[in-house]
Amino acid sequence: MKSTSHSPWGIISLLGIAFLLVAPARAVAAEATQPAEANTVIRGLVLDEHTSRYLEGAEVYIDGTKISTFTNRDGKFVLRDVPAGTEKIVVVYPGLQRQDVVLGDRSAEEMVVALRSDGDKDVTVLQSFEVTGTKEGMAQATALQKSANEIKLVAAADQFGDINNGNVAEYLKFLPGIGVDYAADDARSLSLRGLNPSLTKVTSDNSPIANASGGFMDRRFEFETISISNIEMVEVFKTLTPDQPATNTGGSVNLVTKNAFNGADSLSRFRTYLSVPSANLSAMNGLSPRSNETTLAIRPNIELDLVKRVRPNLGVYLGFRDYQSLNSSYRSQYGYSYNPAQGGLPTDPAPNLWRVDLGNSISIRRSASARIDWKLTPRTILTASGSWSLFQYDPFSGRQVDFLMNFRPALSSTQAPAHTLSTGSTSTVIDPATSRSTGYIDSRVFVRKKTGETYTSGLSIKHEFLNDAVLDANVYWSNAKVQYRDIEDGHFAQADYRLSQVFMTMNDLEAAVPTLTLNQYTPAGNPINLGTLEQYRVLKYYSFRQQGGEERSGATVNFSLPFRASRFPVIFKTGLSIDNRDRTLNRTYRRTLPATTVPAGAGMTAIYDRTWSAAALPFGVSDRGAWIDLSRSYDLYGHLAMESYNQDYDAVYDETGHAAYGRLDVKLHEDLLLVAGVRYEDLSSDNLNRLSAATGRFESDGLYGSLNLKYTPHRNHVFRAAIAQSVGLPNYSDLLPSSFLITDPNESATGRGRINVTNPSLEPYNVMNYDLGYEFYFGGAGRAGVSLFRKSFANYIVSGTETLTPQLAASLGLDPDQLSGSLGEYDVVSRFNIPDKGYYSGVELMYAKTFTALPVPFNTLGIQLSATFIDVEPIETDRVLVADNAAQNRALVEQVRLALDREAVKRTGSVVLNWKYAGFTALLSANHSGRALKSVTRNEVKYSDLAMDYMNERVSIEPRTVVDARLEYRFGRLVPYVQVRNVFNAPIKYT
Repeated sequence: MKSTSHSPWGIISLLGIAFLLVAPARAVAAEATQPAEANTVIRGLVLDEHTSRYLEGAEVYIDGTKISTFTNRDGKFVLRDVPAGTEKIVVVYPGLQRQDVVLGDRSAEEMVVALRSDGDKDVTVLQSFEVTGTKEGMAQATALQKSANEIKLVAAADQFGDINNGNVAEYLKFLPGIGVDYAADDARSLSLRGLNPSLTKVTSDNSPIANASGGFMDRRFEFETISISNIEMVEVFKTLTPDQPATNTGGSVNLVTKNAFNGADSLSRFRTYLSVPSANLSAMNGLSPRSNETTLAIRPNIELDLVKRVRPNLGVYLGFRDYQSLNSSYRSQYGYSYNPAQGGLPTDPAPNLWRVDLGNSISIRRSASARIDWKLTPRTILTASGSWSLFQYDPFSGRQVDFLMNFRPALSSTQAPAHTLSTGSTSTVIDPATSRSTGYIDSRVFVRKKTGETYTSGLSIKHEFLNDAVLDANVYWSNAKVQYRDIEDGHFAQADYRLSQVFMTMNDLEAAVPTLTLNQYTPAGNPINLGTLEQYRVLKYYSFRQQGGEERSGATVNFSLPFRASRFPVIFKTGLSIDNRDRTLNRTYRRTLPATTVPAGAGMTAIYDRTWSAAALPFGVSDRGAWIDLSRSYDLYGHLAMESYNQDYDAVYDETGHAAYGRLDVKLHEDLLLVAGVRYEDLSSDNLNRLSAATGRFESDGLYGSLNLKYTPHRNHVFRAAIAQSVGLPNYSDLLPSSFLITDPNESATGRGRINVTNPSLEPYNVMNYDLGYEFYFGGAGRAGVSLFRKSFANYIVSGTETLTPQLAASLGLDPDQLSGSLGEYDVVSRFNIPDKGYYSGVELMYAKTFTALPVPFNTLGIQLSATFIDVEPIETDRVLVADNAAQNRALVEQVRLALDREAVKRTGSVVLNWKYAGFTALLSANHSGRALKSVTRNEVKYSDLAMDYMNERVSIEPRTVVDARLEYRFGRLVPYVQVRNVFNAPIKYT
């Protein structure tokens, strides 16, 4: 596979790459010959007097003029074009007092400006100072957003209180344009601006981080495998500049690590707290996810930070985190039949399943990190860093009870169904031959352990030349592994067991929990005792093995040079990078068929889980459940032969990417900054399917241009505009050569088999990104803003489903003997490019303010509001996708229409309130996520008297609002506090 993209700005890129060869030499020569500093340039360093922290984003300007600049990440500034005779400059930072600084003798290489939060506001002559304390997150976010040349959001590490188990995704959900993809109540990945999480790129200090995506075959970054242990702040970039990868279509998240030279002093911090599960605490307190085991419900958590200046030019940072929590949840779920052949209608489905689900997990996250910063010279700094993160569900489990009504008799086109959602009640079918019910109860226990480890390391050097040119280079290495284990830990992963011939009646179907009546065989039979395991028989034991690994290594070199072109100040930036990614993915499915081996009746007591079975089923279904002990089952039946029941995969991907860019930051006017340039990227991937020894290769290269404008007509007003080209890559599952990933009908929740087919002709898709923004900055620490964006997708990769026919099987080269069922029981899912366009459009709103003008004690009240509204314009096509079946074609075209809509969180909003008074700090936060389309699955529509038709069932995650609260009190350096998450136990609902 090969794809090439071309940009109208390609000549700029070529000139920029050529300049790489000569610019460093020019800078070195300039350093050797640079004359004494002219009076038109002032250099300095800005810090917070209370904290000794260097302030990035502080604004430095000459009062009465528009000559201004911002401090960089090291707190340094260079103010150019200072008129002769200027006596003072002004330094401002949100939340701190403005400082009018008398210039005096400017012969020193670097002046130091200390901003303070109280005291007089008179003109200050610089002098020595002493400082202690911490930095305010809202002020930092305000300063960095204002100083940015692109649309960017910043969140400081202490801005929203403690982070749930150190999960970075939980930390960012309060910012506009960010949606969280939840699984098992844990934030797994981020959706930026409604786009698929695979389009969100994550870096640490601008270097890529290895991530194994949970062992699955996509490109999404799973945040559960890394910790926020050594993070100073997080940057979220919404628009592209040439120095950022062109694959950042959704946006990018950069984790900025703590460093020893971010302040003038050493500091240390230790924190410990307890995590207690409030949800279902009375019912599930102390129940371990494992079989026949109890555990501690209260879990300790500790954090340790140490920043030490060993010498004035040498600093060390050390950090350690250990987070633990016991999590539990109850869920209720309906299943429906839309097929008239099974007694339902597409417009009025027949309920055929109600499921009770008890989830439980022990979540552990540990991390350690270190960083050494060494100033080799006043203008050269060498940095070495490394980190380790461990994430475990140790383990996670589910216990499910499915009440299955079985399918109704087939309907003709003139019949109305007897049992549907609209009737409000349903009952199981009675077999007229035996007068017994065809309904049954399926129970399921699964216990799994998921472990992930991530290592990162980097070495960088940065040198500032006398002419303010900067050369920085770095090398990095990162490794991530994730695995699921069961048999290795001495237990089966899952057991399915059944209680047959049960007559069931469900009333109040509109309710979240129906009214349920259970009897044996017929309506007049004996009541069912769900807590008696002897009534069940074991169907299958399962083993799932899944693991993934990724290693990333690479290097980058960046160079920037300020100069004047005519009367315009210009900064030229250019760089090269190489990134190698090696990924391995492995999955196996095995099961036993022990129905004739595991004794029924009294013999089931040997595998009875007495600890869990003592707990009541939720929603008032039963006084207790009947659960199987998976460890005891393995002791007794682990010798049984395990057979494959699903398609395994074992794949290796070797990707290499190269990039070069040229960028110009041009001050076209005192109020107007232009950032423009182009980036060249090429990527090649050699892919190996180790099960079939098949190989494949994917290639993509292109030139991608971008342009950003920043207009500041007044110090408090900032307007932004941007346009950029970007690209989307296929997932790894799309690149697996010569593979059929097969799910058999009896293993599918829909009762139909599934065959995923690799398309070797897939190409990347192209995106044009358009952005407008306006920001208003209050005098103190606060801001308000609105951003508008639109993204145009062309050649998008979509998935489509059609029924397997003999002709389709032959065209795919699929041997029917590979299948356990008939061809008509399988759907074929393939991926392909659609050249027709679709669009994302949205608006993001942001407001943050500390109300210092209010009377005491309310002058410390702060509020942060954000909201996002996104509209997805579907991909409209009149292409014939299935030539020989018009009904299937209609269903497939609808799937194409909805392709951009899947996993798009269209509505998000958050409120964060904080208030400080007399040592107390209160924090209240609420985060809302709107409905998101999770999946689109094609269903059959077959009347007994009409030809088969097809419809698409849409499964969505319903809106959810999560409220957290925190109260703390400060005794000097000791800060006791209590924090409650998800105060109202808001559930995750699928409809």
